[in-house]
Amino acid sequence: MRMTDREPKSGEARGAADHGPRVGKTGPAAHPGTIVRTISERWPLEPAQAERPDATARRWRYVDGAGEIGVVASVTQPFCGGCSRARLSAEGRLYTCLFAARGHDLRAPLRLGASDEELLENLRSIWTRRTDRYSELRTAETASLPKVEMSYIGG
Repeated sequence: MRMTDREPKSGEARGAADHGPRVGKTGPAAHPGTIVRTISERWPLEPAQAERPDATARRWRYVDGAGEIGVVASVTQPFCGGCSRARLSAEGRLYTCLFAARGHDLRAPLRLGASDEELLENLRSIWTRRTDRYSELRTAETASLPKVEMSYIGG
């Protein structure tokens, strides 16, 4: 099971740069430590090894071996620097962050007949130039910035 400290939705208040509490339409975000502590009080947990270096969830396994949980803490413990995720919209735009204001057009080069090598170079260029750090920079000021809706890009 994976849990999250809850990503804010459009129009919800966001916390300060220290990632303090935010209150939105569904209430305050839960700190990952609180999530783990609350579950562990009833079903003792121990840390589990990450599945891969760029994993978004911190994993915990039940001491009795009955399973595990993961906590994705992108709000309270952002991991932008290690992110390896990109999303492609149905319109052919590549988004290098769930909170990006705009995507990169991949449809046009495809329609113009770009070769596999040209497309690969285009992707490399987009990825190596990216500066997305929305979760690390999240402040009251970023709340008003335009963002693509996560549902639009499969977030």
